[in-house]
Amino acid sequence: MHFFIIADVFQLKVNRQIVKGLKYIKPSKKIICERYAVGLPALIAQGLMSVMIYGLNIILGMVRESMVTAYGLYYKIQQFIFFATFGLRYAITSIISFHYSMSKKQ
Repeated sequence: MHFFIIADVFQLKVNRQIVKGLKYIKPSKKIICERYAVGLPALIAQGLMSVMIYGLNIILGMVRESMVTAYGLYYKIQQFIFFATFGLRYAITSIISFHYSMSKKQ
């Protein structure tokens, strides 16, 4: 928490390159639409996944409670592996982008 306060004070008092003030913040409809065009399918996919898991838990709960537990464990392990691979993908993407942009400059 202290770091954010110090960083904010430093930004406001020392950094003169960025013009501050609410009148300079103007939302662009084009940029907002581009962001939602990328994020909306991911939001829908995540929502559908939650609905599917809820429905599957109801179906499995009618059979046995231990099946719900087993599926929950399977899902958590699966998510743990997916998060690790997503992290690697994002790291590799930024490394490749950096090297590609450096080769363009030379």
